[in-house]
Amino acid sequence: MVRRWTKKMDVFACAKIFIPINIMNSHWILVMVETGPSVIHVYDSLGERYPMGDSSIKRWLRDEAEDKGKGQRE
Repeated sequence: MVRRWTKKMDVFACAKIFIPINIMNSHWILVMVETGPSVIHVYDSLGERYPMGDSSIKRWLRDEAEDKGKGQRE
């Protein structure tokens, strides 16, 4: 479904990917993905932890890598 968002670009050519995420229409967090070492940082002003978001981002990265023919990424 989100494949069309990056249809004309290779996100892995970017050093960092910034993803704003809305939590239950009341709070925003920011996810930053460093594509080189494949590190995911979650920034939340309330200090909460969102493990589901981390796994969703990893899944998106794997799907994106497969779609772009980049092989297995973590």
